[in-house]
Amino acid sequence: MKRNFIVDEEINLNENDLLNTKKYATTLSKIVLNSPLNNVFTIGLFGGWGSGKSSITKTVQTELEQLDKLKIKFIKYDAWKYANDSFRRMLLLQIQESLKFTQPD
Repeated sequence: MKRNFIVDEEINLNENDLLNTKKYATTLSKIVLNSPLNNVFTIGLFGGWGSGKSSITKTVQTELEQLDKLKIKFIKYDAWKYANDSFRRMLLLQIQESLKFTQPD
């Protein structure tokens, strides 16, 4: 018997939107684009497993990184990957790595 499996991976919603979540990515892009440039902020997406959070953020990231005038940096932190480690320590290390920040000698 042949079995079909759905792979759990991010998709670009501009290419494939089976859950009809592109509208959330569009709204999130507009929020980022219309925010004051001198403000620093964090956005959180909440939803159950498989609800499309990663695909929404992947689509927003792809769209906003194509705009050369914006200086936006996306940092992904996989809390599940570091579930047994110190959240704060691992988050700071991920930010350091993503921003390619090194300590001065």
